[in-house]
This record gives sequence, structure tokens and C-alpha cells, in this order.
Amino acid sequence: MGDELALIADREATVEEWAQCAGSILGGSQVRVFEHVTTQLCDPEGRGVLAYWPARYLENRRLAVATVGDAAADGAMWTDVCLPYADPVRGRAVLAAVAERVGGAIVDRSGR
Repeated sequence: MGDELALIADREATVEEWAQCAGSILGGSQVRVFEHVTTQLCDPEGRGVLAYWPARYLENRRLAVATVGDAAADGAMWTDVCLPYADPVRGRAVLAAVAERVGGAIVDRSGR
């Protein structure tokens, strides 16, 4: 199973922002969208680096804080992210760049 993370921010990152951050870290990127729901970012060779789902509005911040900690207190949007088990390092770097761009925080939900 891959690493499960969440990006919590005041706004949702655009597909273009995800692709730009991935491209700057990976030397290029490919974007694959499945069923208009799941987006996978790949390196230039087509290897998956991370997948993410559309952001959701945090309707109950108190519950979110109780679930994932103080990072949820400052954000309004929650984006689920999954990194492949075989290569989580590059995905974490891309996610960190996206979080910095949107002023968000990363929460590890993997329990590791």
C-alpha cells in the first residue's frame, strides 16, 4: 500500500500548478486524469509519482483537527494524495512544492 497523505490549504491547487511543480522537480511531467476524478502525475518516462483526488471543503474543522491535528485548523480545503509504495520520495517532493505554492500543510495519514 502506498503512503496516504492530505494537503490542507485555503484553496485547491489547479492541475496546472500540480504539473508545473512536478515538472520542475522531475524534469518534466505527464498528467493522466481518470474518470474526471483521479489525477495521476507521472515522470517524463510515464512512471507514476503521485495520485490525487479533487479537493473537498472542510465542513467541520473541529472534527478535522481531532482527526489529523492542527494542520486542519488553518485550511479550508482537503485534497487526498497517494504516493506509490515503490517510490514515495519524488512524490513527497512534488507534494511539498504544491503545498508551498498554495500555502498549505501536508498531513501523513498512513499511520507510519
